[in-house]
Amino acid sequence: LGLLANLTKSITEAGASIFAAQIKTNESGKAINTFEVIVKDADHLVKVRRALEMVPGVIKVERLMPLKEGT
Repeated sequence: LGLLANLTKSITEAGASIFAAQIKTNESGKAINTFEVIVKDADHLVKVRRALEMVPGVIKVERLMPLKEGT
């Protein structure tokens, strides 16, 4: 499988749903994959992040937006 397939597989296997995705490359040719995922709570988010960090080829996993209040 390719990197994108491995990323989406790790998200779904961690029990999260992908709401939106954006994939692009930077000037040096590295892929930047941005996913909006639906998680149950902060602990679930940690589980998803760890799953993504374990995918071969992943350099960094960042949280770009905070959880909405009350979720």
